[in-house]
Formats: sequence, C-alpha cells, structure tokens
Amino acid sequence: MHKLFNSLKDNKVRKTLAFMLGFFTFLIFAYLIVLPIYPIIKYEFFIKKDYQTNKNTNTLTTSSSTPEEYVIEIGTTSDTHHLQQTDYSVSDDRLIIKKIGVNTAMVKTENPDYGLSLGAWLDPRTSTPGHGGNTVISGHRFKYLPPSNLTFYLLDKINNDDTIEIIWKKKKYIYQVFNTKIVEASDLSILEQDKDDIITLYTCHPIYSQEKRLVVQAKLIK
Repeated sequence: MHKLFNSLKDNKVRKTLAFMLGFFTFLIFAYLIVLPIYPIIKYEFFIKKDYQTNKNTNTLTTSSSTPEEYVIEIGTTSDTHHLQQTDYSVSDDRLIIKKIGVNTAMVKTENPDYGLSLGAWLDPRTSTPGHGGNTVISGHRFKYLPPSNLTFYLLDKINNDDTIEIIWKKKKYIYQVFNTKIVEASDLSILEQDKDDIITLYTCHPIYSQEKRLVVQAKLIK
C-alpha cells in the first residue's frame, strides 16, 4: 500500500513538472513569435495614433523666415509638460521625435560607446544645434524591448517633412526632415559639414545588423 501511494505521488509530481515545462516552453515560443510584430502593433495603434492626435491639435506654423522664433527657452512654455520624463537625470539635452515615440538624452562625448549607453550620442567632431553646420547624432537601433523611447528602432518610419525637436542648452530647436537614405557603414560623408544648420541622425540597418547605416537629415526650420 505504501509503495502504491509513493508511486501515485511520483506520477503526480512528474505530471506537474511536465506541465510546467510545457507551459514555459509555450511561453518562450509565444514570445519569439510576438516579438517581431510587437513593435509594429505598438507603433500603429499607440505611438502613431497619439502623434496624429497631437499633430492635429498642435499645428506648427512655418511661415516665418526667422529661425529664432522656433528657438524656445525651456521653462517659458507649457510644451515642456508634454515631454516624457525619462532619464532626465542623464542630461537635460534631449532628442525628441514624436512621430516614433523617441525622447532620449543626447550626450556629447569622445567615447561613442559611453554616449550610446546613456542615450543618443552627439559626435564631438561635428557641430551643435544653433551654431550652423551639421550636428551628427547616433543611436542604437535595438537595445531594449522595442520600440523604446531611448532608441532609433522606428527611424525607418520617418519621412520628408516630418519634424524633429532638439533641446540643447535649455533651448528648443525644431528641424524638418529633407532626406532619408541608406549608406554603407564605412561611408563618412554623413559627417561632412554644411552651410545650413542641419542635423544628421543615423543608426544600424537592417535591424539586428551593422552592415549599413540608416540616415535621416533635417534642416532647422526657417
């Protein structure tokens, strides 16, 4: 009788362990299936929807010929309250791309790995916002569960005429996209300076690969 009881008990334990193993295996496979489509779902139904709503209620006027009107002192406008309070302890200098949900610290440093570990890296060999020339900024394509407000995972969704905001030294600069392209990883032409005040954003392409670079360029609105 005792042996029969132990046998039944062992069978129950084995069945429980087999069920748990099967359940966790199912979760892992479900995660691997959902991960590639999760960013698209989040973008289409949440980020894009919020962006379109805000765009329709906060139309940007571009009729002025003076870029200074688009340089806004932070703290003097209620627009600051709409910024996502994420990692502001790293830096008050921010790169904000509302269309794809990016709001990340912008770090100027000689060490690109250090800068990228904190947010977006501003290449010190290039210019800075408000000083003319080409300000070059790089960001990880994939680092956290995508799409993350700290990475350029959805940078391929950016099109010409979209706007990008930069907060630099407590001033806000608004840029309008005029060019998107894919270049070789060894192409250094994206670092070239320009007579206009522009920004050049770049990240890895395709996703999960460093074979090429996805590049977005935008000009300070005038």
